[in-house]
Amino acid sequence: RTGFSESLRHRPIGVFGVLGPYNFPGHLPNGHIMPALLAGNTLVFKPSELTPRFGELMTACWIAAGLPPGVLNLLQGGGDTGKSIAAADIDGLLFTGSSRTGHALHRAFAGQPHKMLALEMGGNNPLVIDKVADTEAAVYTVIQSAFISSGQRCTCARRLLLLRNAANEKLLERLRTVTESIRVGSDDDCFMGPLISNAAADSVMAFSQRLLDKGAETVVALQRPDPARPFVHPGIVDVSGLDSYSAEGSTAIEDEECFGPLLQLRWVDDLSAAIDAANATRYGLAAALLSDNAAAWTRFAAGVRAGIVNFNRPTTGASAAAPFGGVGASGNYRPGAFYAADYCAYPMSSSISERLSMPAALSPGVTL
Repeated sequence: RTGFSESLRHRPIGVFGVLGPYNFPGHLPNGHIMPALLAGNTLVFKPSELTPRFGELMTACWIAAGLPPGVLNLLQGGGDTGKSIAAADIDGLLFTGSSRTGHALHRAFAGQPHKMLALEMGGNNPLVIDKVADTEAAVYTVIQSAFISSGQRCTCARRLLLLRNAANEKLLERLRTVTESIRVGSDDDCFMGPLISNAAADSVMAFSQRLLDKGAETVVALQRPDPARPFVHPGIVDVSGLDSYSAEGSTAIEDEECFGPLLQLRWVDDLSAAIDAANATRYGLAAALLSDNAAAWTRFAAGVRAGIVNFNRPTTGASAAAPFGGVGASGNYRPGAFYAADYCAYPMSSSISERLSMPAALSPGVTL
């Protein structure tokens, strides 16, 4: 019709709270902050209490770049401060952190469909090795997946699933040797530095000990040379003899994200068993397959339930040009990075005529 059109606009949601993690104290909060600002929202930002200075400096940079007063507001504090932000009169909360905290926030927001809640909550990520000719490349990919940033990335591989074959027996021996040689310290030539705190190191060491107490076998011992410092040498434990996460009983493995340099190894008979084992978790953030067989990748990509699924690449190193997020206990279908704009604005559609006029025909039962 002449003079008739439709339009679509995107409107800001309002005031957001942003709760940031310690492991990427700039990159991950900015994954919320930047799209929220571009959409026209204002924000209250609480950095992790473990990285408060970084949050302060980053906020100062935003303000120095020309943000008007009151658009981005810094609020320092711990868990109680985060709870206060979540309970405040805000229009939404954007969170990156542990699954436990994310689930608590989800409960706190129950019955409030008018508020946006975006959760990115980590994972218990599987790395599957089928059969590869380049053993060195496979070992390096395992190291980059499991131990980069001292295992303090939500996309780090926590579980190594090896298909039972002679090539993988040799691969494991090489992985053992390379893992034992990894340099840990504060020098520039070290691959790994410390965990964020002594409490974090205590937690990782305790998690490893619980696995050993249940009957896991040590492949590479997790070590902490100085109990007063959070430097932890990476470890690998074979949990093939333990029950899966869904099992009941004393030998059931905890389906939790152990946020440190500990890798759980499990042998599986074939690719179908590997996919089943990969999915035997309530999480669903990242997964990867190493294989020389393209058909195996087709099956793996179709069968694994995760938001990030890679082929012959580490589980870590996700691109900001792609959506970033998971399913299950890893998120609430609000992936960040490239898709963050979808939760920072709402669509407004309009039907528009240049002038008000009568239609060509009236509806039945109406007389004018």
